[in-house]
Amino acid sequence: MDDLRRLGPAVLGPIAALATLAAVSWRAAEEHRGLDLADLRSVVLVALLVLAAALLLSGPREQP
Repeated sequence: MDDLRRLGPAVLGPIAALATLAAVSWRAAEEHRGLDLADLRSVVLVALLVLAAALLLSGPREQP
């Protein structure tokens, strides 16, 4: 978990979006269709959820 905290929310959100985009693209290709709006919405939703979770888990920043 500490390794994920070091990455930070700014990195985890885009990583989650790219991983989800790869997954929905793979699924669409297996179903012999293109990406549709529902696929893209799921990419955005997952990225936002991961970003929100990363922000909550990172906690308050310590002041020097």
